[in-house]
Amino acid sequence: MANYIPSPRAWVREQVELYESSGGTKGTTLRDTGLPVVIVTHIGNKTGAIRKTPLMRVKDRDNYVLIGSVGGAPNDPVWVHNLRVNPDVEIRDETVVSLMRVREVKDESERSRLWKLAVASFPPYAEYQERTSRGFRCLLQSRHNLQRLNFVLSTLKQSCAVPRICGLRPRHQGSTNGRRQTVLPSRFP
Repeated sequence: MANYIPSPRAWVREQVELYESSGGTKGTTLRDTGLPVVIVTHIGNKTGAIRKTPLMRVKDRDNYVLIGSVGGAPNDPVWVHNLRVNPDVEIRDETVVSLMRVREVKDESERSRLWKLAVASFPPYAEYQERTSRGFRCLLQSRHNLQRLNFVLSTLKQSCAVPRICGLRPRHQGSTNGRRQTVLPSRFP
């Protein structure tokens, strides 16, 4: 099973710990702003470790919009690179935890519409954008189709990366031809 590596930033570590230890009833806003955040649990693209990132809660109906701003820094945040490589994530929105899949929004009209939602939810995004020449990455998360996920896992069951990425431990079973067969659990954790 993949190990959890807390953020190197103290305030992020503390917020994730408070948010999760309370079951999503405390630590649900960004510091002293009163604006809501979600916790995005994802897999590091280099370490394969579990990472947890608090991000501003921006909703588009049942979907979440994630903005890679880093306060207007010149480079994308590390979590953007992680989600490009491993798009299956868990979102904790207060007491509700959902499996979701991320995709980067490339269509300019869709990105523009979602950007307006993001700025309405967290007005400092507009100021952050003025600090840098890079366009912020806009990612959209939608609810995961568990049937599809189980199909993908069963298709990839021979890959040693699947247990590491998904936190699953394979079982080995004998087969009629004398070779061991790797079998993953039938449900995503």
